[in-house]
Amino acid sequence: MMQLLLLVADWRKEPFYFSRYNSKGRLMDCAVRAGCDVVITSWNHLRVEEGTVFADRGIMQSSAARMQIERPLPLRPKYVFMQIGRNKDGHITVYPGNVRAFTFLLGLGLIRDSGENEKSITRKYVQYLLRGYWKDTYISFCKGLDEMNKWQMEWCFVRAEKDGLAVRRPRTILEPTPQLIQSLRKAFLRCPQSLFIVKPSTGTRSEGIYLLSQRNLEEQLSSMERDGCRHFVCQEYLRENLLYRNRRTDLRLFVAVYSWEPLVFEVLREGKTRVSNSEYDPDYFEDPTQSISSHSVAKSSGAIKFNPLLEEYFNELPCENRCIWSAIEEEVGKSLRAFIAHGNLLKGGSLPRSIHLLGYDCMLVQEGGTCVPHIIEMNAYPQYYRDEGSDPSNRLNPLLDGVFTGFFTKVRETVGH
Repeated sequence: MMQLLLLVADWRKEPFYFSRYNSKGRLMDCAVRAGCDVVITSWNHLRVEEGTVFADRGIMQSSAARMQIERPLPLRPKYVFMQIGRNKDGHITVYPGNVRAFTFLLGLGLIRDSGENEKSITRKYVQYLLRGYWKDTYISFCKGLDEMNKWQMEWCFVRAEKDGLAVRRPRTILEPTPQLIQSLRKAFLRCPQSLFIVKPSTGTRSEGIYLLSQRNLEEQLSSMERDGCRHFVCQEYLRENLLYRNRRTDLRLFVAVYSWEPLVFEVLREGKTRVSNSEYDPDYFEDPTQSISSHSVAKSSGAIKFNPLLEEYFNELPCENRCIWSAIEEEVGKSLRAFIAHGNLLKGGSLPRSIHLLGYDCMLVQEGGTCVPHIIEMNAYPQYYRDEGSDPSNRLNPLLDGVFTGFFTKVRETVGH
């Protein structure tokens, strides 16, 4: 058996609640079915003593039983699968739930004050453990990808394109906000029928997005000026999106990277099909419930109305799509090679010792009678399972169980020797 550690980097919540829709519980069960001994805990319950990392609290599960950790458990994982908490205000407060971890890191000089955020503390904690105690451990954490926002990702693609490696994606404008605003005015003067979607450079669960048409151009540009965001990612709106029942649709796919050098990856065959709540009408492009196929937008307008499985969506496509998976794999492979060549993965002189599970947002469009994937963005820490409100029929989660069991099996075969 291989010890695999599920670390929940959430300082405010206890990690010991499991349910039918709980991501931690489901991922643990998948790892156990794959033949791993699994420990799940939060960062605040780790302790370093005499050269060993211990878990003071948490859950331990093997194929035989699941038990609560009641005494310090030595942790020597072959692989660490982690989730990073993201608090909206961006800052840590020292409160009873995290005071021990905070004091420990402060004493080591790894953090300076309470101005650190959860993400930065987690990142420093990971690097500390890997350098000092888990030198042979693989982890689902890659500093270069973790630090890559939409702006940096697009610049990787721009530089790769100059080297002859073109990732298929919407036409993108990358300029600081003042210059971008002027470029958009010129774009609409050249082509008044243009449509653009403008997003903040960092992920915001569909918040802070601007939909620009000739009808609302000056109003939206004024809002962007007041926004205060230094960098937006501006993309031409894909009009040829292959709709599901006349609704805008995109895909959230999961990509497992088992090795960076040589590059070995797999596009997992089950993902999420995200469908807008309202039928798409170009005359009402400015309405996000029609024009953005995001679960966050759908929830804001009530509840998610459509939850097709990938195959259900593929089966309704009006054009040739038999090779869609190989086409998706080709574009994902090009994007990963672009990150390796032009991103921050090589900081420190070598590729990271990580096995990563990435989230890819893709959109299918029709080009010349063929279904073609476009890469919209990549997420280093995607949400895996759907909650009960997003998947009331519990159709997708059991399929993802099979996918992630296969993922952990491959991880065990890769690093469990």
